[in-house]
Amino acid sequence: PDDPYKLNQDTRMLGLVVCRGTSVVLICPVDGMESIQNPFIQQESYSAT
Repeated sequence: PDDPYKLNQDTRMLGLVVCRGTSVVLICPVDGMESIQNPFIQQESYSAT
């Protein structure tokens, strides 16, 4: 296309998509979804002294 920001009817399969950020509002998967734990949360370990 002449303008890369112009929408058209072309589609493609993406497979697994990982979306991260505060601006992700809604994702509608076709084949379902799978929830995972947040890998960015620091695991806190306290040791008694």
